[in-house]
Amino acid sequence: MSVSNNNQVDKTTGAQNVLDYPHHEIHGGSHYTYHMYNASMASGDSIAFIVTTPNTTKWAHALFSGSSAFKFVYELYEDTTHDAGAAESFYNNNRNSSNSGTVAINTFGSGGSNGTLIEAQSGGFATGNGANLRLGGGEGRADNEWILKQNTKYLVRAESFTDANNIQLNMTWYEHTNK
Repeated sequence: MSVSNNNQVDKTTGAQNVLDYPHHEIHGGSHYTYHMYNASMASGDSIAFIVTTPNTTKWAHALFSGSSAFKFVYELYEDTTHDAGAAESFYNNNRNSSNSGTVAINTFGSGGSNGTLIEAQSGGFATGNGANLRLGGGEGRADNEWILKQNTKYLVRAESFTDANNIQLNMTWYEHTNK
């Protein structure tokens, strides 16, 4: 088998032009984005969604993140037994592609258990009391890609530790079948 060498070089800088693999998946129409946002959370409130992977060898390679105006934590659980709620829409990052993902995203339903905690990130801070209280936002992002297990339900959840907080959860992924 021969390999074609079609290296592209920038004429101005001489730098080699390359795409990393996830960027390649965007161009190929196999990269997707979902986000959930709540603008008015009390301390102790949470938002969550369920990710269900199909029973196929087309696996989701996912990154998760959460951000907020004030102190919060986001968590990723594997093998949740919570019921899935309403189906949610997600978007193909190549807006010219008609491909649709195989992963299902649903709102949080009811019942069951969270599953096994496989990632937790916190963000924001709160210090002082009363008039000296200082709050700040934050973001938690996993730099490590998760290759989600086929035929499995995941719970993605964020909890507010401050009143009048807003929190956003994000999931980006591409779907790939190993060779």
